[in-house]
This record gives sequence, C-alpha cells and structure tokens, in this order.
Amino acid sequence: MKKFTYGTIKYEPLFVWDEDAARDKLEELYHAVLDLVDDKIWWFQRNRTKKAKAAKAVRWIAIAFFVASTIMPCLAAITEAKQMIFLYAGYIFAILGAGVVAIDRFNGLSASRVRLVITGDELTAVRNAFVENWQRVYFDALPFDIRTYRKMTDYISLFTGHFNDIARADTKAWGRDFQANLDSLASALKVQGEQLKADLQAAKQPASDTAAGVPMTVIKEAIDRKYDDWKNVFGVVGVSAGTKMTSGKTTGLNALVFHPPVKLLGGDHAFTPIPASIRYDSVDGRSYDIPTDVVPTGIIRASAALLCDGLLPKRPGCSVSRNVPQATGTIGLQVLRGGVPHILGCYHVLCAPELSAGAYTFSGGADATLYSPGRDDSATGVPLGQVVDGRLSDQLDAALAELDPDAPFTDTVCAVDQPLGDPITITDAQAADRYPVRMIGRTSGDQRGAVLYNTGNFDINYMVNGRWTPVTLKSLVTIQIASGGGDSGAPVLDNDNNVVGLLIADNGGMGYVLPIQRILAQLSVTLK
Repeated sequence: MKKFTYGTIKYEPLFVWDEDAARDKLEELYHAVLDLVDDKIWWFQRNRTKKAKAAKAVRWIAIAFFVASTIMPCLAAITEAKQMIFLYAGYIFAILGAGVVAIDRFNGLSASRVRLVITGDELTAVRNAFVENWQRVYFDALPFDIRTYRKMTDYISLFTGHFNDIARADTKAWGRDFQANLDSLASALKVQGEQLKADLQAAKQPASDTAAGVPMTVIKEAIDRKYDDWKNVFGVVGVSAGTKMTSGKTTGLNALVFHPPVKLLGGDHAFTPIPASIRYDSVDGRSYDIPTDVVPTGIIRASAALLCDGLLPKRPGCSVSRNVPQATGTIGLQVLRGGVPHILGCYHVLCAPELSAGAYTFSGGADATLYSPGRDDSATGVPLGQVVDGRLSDQLDAALAELDPDAPFTDTVCAVDQPLGDPITITDAQAADRYPVRMIGRTSGDQRGAVLYNTGNFDINYMVNGRWTPVTLKSLVTIQIASGGGDSGAPVLDNDNNVVGLLIADNGGMGYVLPIQRILAQLSVTLK
C-alpha cells in the first residue's frame, strides 16, 4: 500500500551557488513536490471509493427498511391475529430506515463522495498542467543561472500554493457540512429527548392529567416555543393552531396543523414522520398530547397583473411600487401617524430596492417615491409620496410612505366604496367557524374567502441578493382565498368592512395575513 507522507517535503537548501548542485536541487525539489501532490490525490481517490461503497450500502439498507415498513400494514390488514405485531414492526422498520438516512446525512457519505470526486479531479488537472508546463517554463528561462533557479522555484511555489488552496477549500467545505449536520442531529435529538421525557412523566401521572381537548392557548404557546425545532425535524414550512380535519370536515378537536411543502416526504430530504400527536410540556406544569393534522402548502413566497390603472383618485387596493421593475404590489390602507396621512403597505413592496440589497430596515433611499400604478403596470404612474419607515422581521413585513398633500388619494378601498370599520382580531371560535373575509388586491381584484387558522408561524421566501431567502414570520392568520403575485399589501376585511390585516404572501390557494393590530402598534399609527 502506498505510504502517505502527510504534506512533508524532504529538501536541504543551497547555501553557496553552484550551477551543477543547483540543477540537482531543482530536480530534487520538483520530484519532492510531485510526490507530495500525488500522495494527496491518492488520498482523495482512495476515500471517494470508500465513501461510494458506504453510501451505496446505506441507501440499499434504507430502501429495504422503508419497503419493509410499507409491507407491514398490508400484512396487518390480512392477518387479524397478529395485527398489532405487524403494525409495531412497520413502525420500527420506518424508524430504522429514517435512522439509516440520518446516518448518511450526518456523516455526509453521499455529499462527501461527490465533493471528493470533484476536488480529486480538479487537483489531478492542476497537477498534470504543472507537469506539462514545467519543460516550457524551464527552457524559457535558459541559460541556467541564479535567475533561472529563482524563476523555477517561484513557479513551484505558485503551483503548490494553488494546489493547497483547492485542498484547503474542500476541508473548509467539509467542516461547514459537518457542523450543519451536527446542528440538525442535535435538534432532532433534543425533540426526541423531550418527547421521551414527557412520555415517562405521563406514565407516572394519572390519566386525568392530560386533556383530550387541548386548550388553544396551549397550542399557540407550543408553536411559539417549538416552531424552530419542529421545522428542522419535520421539514415543514409552517405550523398553525387549528382544528383537526377528517374527510374535509372539522372534528372540532383542537390540533397542531403542520404544513409541509408536499404530502409525501422521502429520498435525500427525508424528515422524521409527523406523529398523530405530540407530547408537549406546558409552562403551566402539565403535559399535553396535542393532536396533529397535516395540510401541505407548497413553498410560500412573498407576492410581489392591473386594478384601477386609470382610476383617480388612487386608493387602497390599487397597484403601487417604487421606481423599480418586478416589485409591484398593492396599496394597503391609509393610516395616520401624528395626524399626518400615510400609505401602509408591505415592506417587500414599498422597500423592494432595500430588501433586494439585503437591508431589512428602511433607512432612506436615493429615490423613495411611490407610484400608482406600479412600474410593472405603467411607465407613467402617479407619484403619491415618499417612503419614510419600514422593516421586515419575525413580527412585521410593513412599511409607511408619507402622502404628498397634493397627491390624488382617498382612503376608500377599491370595490368597497364604504367607510372602513374597526381593526379586529380573529378569535379561535371565528377561525373554527371559517370566518368569512374578503381581499382587494392589485392582481386578483375583489376576492371572497374564509379564515382557516387564526395563528401560525410560517417561513416566507423573499428575494434577497438575487435568491429566495426564508424568513420566519410569527402568528400569521391563514385564509383560504384566490390570490396571486402582486397582491402583497392587499387589505383583508370582514363582511362589515372591519380590518383583519394585510396580505403578505400566498401559495396559490392560501393567503398569509399580518394582523392589523400588530401593524398599528409596531408602527405607531392609527386607522382613523
């Protein structure tokens, strides 16, 4: 077996110039460097072969476990005498399969093999280019003298520096992947440990200590405290407090509603299956078995094609944007700050240039003028005022623009044509009864729908620095409504024109609403 020299070069430098000795030393240094890089390339080739075999074995084992877990319920259905045994066996096989996939992810077997192949091939190409160019560089530097010797040793130094940079980059990438996998494993173990601890405590308590109908306040508390852990372990994009649905009908049972991107999770992105209930230790000192429901939502993106383009005066529900393309949204409401009228809208619309550059708080811009219609709808929009405040955080996606006193604007919402009512907060009972609401947006116009959940944490994807970036927003209202890109900022009202909030994102069938009471409090504004 080839011996790895761990990056050492055996070389004694010249102290007195001697042409013949210098030639020998140069040849010695050349071969020493090639031995070094060949050792490193051999290491990459050997380890990628080992990783490939290990990754293949792990994947076949995982497939076998998942197939077995699928077969067990079928056997249980046809073998009544041993039904429970087969069901438990299926659950155990599923756990083992998920564990094997977790081992692959934690050790980076599949990902490391790909990286080793790429890095090994790159190092081989650099090594071969060095050998091919050595003779040309050497003859270009003749006749041989101190200058030639210095040039050739500099060439060797440049080569080894470039070679080591490539190897070092791979090591840093491995370190980042390892830390990320370690953090993910730690989250999973933390959740599993808490679940086991809760199960042990529940076993010691009388049955009456756990409630069949878990209070909605406890479920909201659980979402607030556990959302980040559940997101990492179960691979969901949101968790709501709602009621469990069966065959399209509500059971009336309070539940944690998990929102994965898709219904089926598997392959390289397999996460822990969502159990039928989750044990939660509340701050009130009690343990609760909270029922779960699963409602896939897809990836949620912030809404960014023309309502009221020729309408004057402009009003809430109309198209609006800064002087930038692909960032048109909807005017939300007219509000007052210190008695001065302002336009209220989404931060990712009114402050699109700042967010695109990575700024999550508005601190002034070169051109902060708002136009209606927005630039995607018209090149001759009416200037309405200047953006003065706004921020995107886990609590807010909202911004304000001070209205120009001469701007043609009214506070009457498009298609409503009646004075607005009061700001309201959707209650648990209203959400359970599918409280009717309406949305007036630039793209979708006047749409009717209903509240699905009155609180939930969701990962909303925003375009930041040229790519979709998830930001967790807490305690959003989820509504079932037809909406689309460009409806961001749309006012959401009830049948009495009371204000529920502003639409900030959608996934085609569901809209996500920032509650109006929170917006008013955090931006220090009023509706009237």
